[in-house]
Amino acid sequence: MAKTPAAGRRTRSSGRASWLAGLVLGGLGGFLLLVVPPGGLLLVVVAAVLVVRRGEALPGLGGVLVGVGVVWAFFLGRTWLTCTAEVGCFTPTIDAFLAIGLGLLAIGVALSILSVVRALREKRRTGLQ
Repeated sequence: MAKTPAAGRRTRSSGRASWLAGLVLGGLGGFLLLVVPPGGLLLVVVAAVLVVRRGEALPGLGGVLVGVGVVWAFFLGRTWLTCTAEVGCFTPTIDAFLAIGLGLLAIGVALSILSVVRALREKRRTGLQ
């Protein structure tokens, strides 16, 4: 939880808030990357910058990558499964994008777990519960 700021100073968002903001913005950006790639890329970059500047960087970036990865894995995975199961459907270049989505998801999960471990270590070190 963020502490009360001194007069005129801003506080940083907590790790949970940064992760959740990153997840939502990453999910929206991931969807836009599939529909309108330049707009999606812009939203993902802006989301990453915002969560790093306004909150804790590691959980925020983890949330952005999980959001993009989940959206890509879901939509591209569903398309891949549907097109391989039906006759006449062909998706020649979707495998690489599906692998990228799964890779982003895996990196985002790893960053999220790392941020939780760091927060627990910090709590234990400072004696907070």
